[in-house]
Amino acid sequence: MLPTHWGPPPPPLPLSSLAPQPVWISCSDPDVVAGVHERRQPTDPTEVSLKYKCQASPCVGRFLVLVYNDVWKHVLRETWEVLVHSLERIDLHALVGESTHAKISIRGSERGASGLVQCFSSAPSELRLTPEAPFALSSGSVNEIGVRLRPSTPGRQRYVVHAVELQSRKLVASWLINATQRLPAITKAFSLTVPLTLGANRKVSLTNPYTYDSRFFFRTDQPQLLAFKEAAIAIPAGESRYIGLSFVALSVSDMVASTVILRVFVNNDDDKNEECMEITVVYTDLAVQP
Repeated sequence: MLPTHWGPPPPPLPLSSLAPQPVWISCSDPDVVAGVHERRQPTDPTEVSLKYKCQASPCVGRFLVLVYNDVWKHVLRETWEVLVHSLERIDLHALVGESTHAKISIRGSERGASGLVQCFSSAPSELRLTPEAPFALSSGSVNEIGVRLRPSTPGRQRYVVHAVELQSRKLVASWLINATQRLPAITKAFSLTVPLTLGANRKVSLTNPYTYDSRFFFRTDQPQLLAFKEAAIAIPAGESRYIGLSFVALSVSDMVASTVILRVFVNNDDDKNEECMEITVVYTDLAVQP
C-alpha cells in the first residue's frame, strides 16, 4: 500500500555528540597505516593507531609520524620517531619458585658466521641461558640454546634474549619470551608473630613422603625478610626433619607494613616444587620471646 500522507523527509541525525577531529596524521613510510580514532566527547583523549608489518627478527624498522593541526597538513604540531624491533616470540608457562626449561634455536648465516656469539638475558636472576660462555656459530649450522626460567612473582612477564657477535657487536638474533607465571598449590599455611627489631628463629617440620632418601632445597620469594639455617637438607625415606627459619631483624624505617605474607618453596633435585608454604608474619614492636 502507498502511504496516505506525504511529508518532508526526516531531518538528518545530529552530529553534535561527536567531537571534531583534533589532529591529522602522516607517515614517512607509505606502508604504515595510520589513523585517528573518533572521539565521543571533546574532553576524551586523542588516540592514534599505527599498523606496521614487522620484518624478520632481529631487524629494526624506523619511520616518522607527523601530527598536524589542520586537514590540509600545513601546521605541524608534533613529530614522532618510531623504532620497531622485530623479535621472535616464545610463550612459556611457569610456576613461581621452580625451574621451567625450554630450548631456542639459532641458525648461522653469512652475517654472523665469523667470530664468537654470546647470548644475554634481560633478567639473568630469573632467566638463565645455556651455554653462558661464547660459542662458535658457523654459516648454515644450527645451535640450540637452553632456557631456564625460575620466576619470583606471579603474573605475566616479558623477557628479552639477545644473541650478539662479540667481535663486531652485531645483533645476530633476538627473542621475546612471554611468560605466564602462577603460584604453586599452597600445602601449608600458618601465621607467626615476630618482634620487629629483634627478629626470630622458627622451625617447620618437613616429611619425606618417598620410599627412598631425598634431598630438598629451600627458597623464598622475600629473601630480604627470611633466611634459612641450611639451604638444603637430606631426609631419609619416610622420616621428618625441621627447616630452620630465621626472620631478619628490621628497623622501623625499613618496615613497609605490619603484616607481610611470604612463601617458602621446597624443591627437589630437579628444582621442581614439592611444597609451598605460605607464612603470614605479623611484626610487633614488643619483644616477644621466640
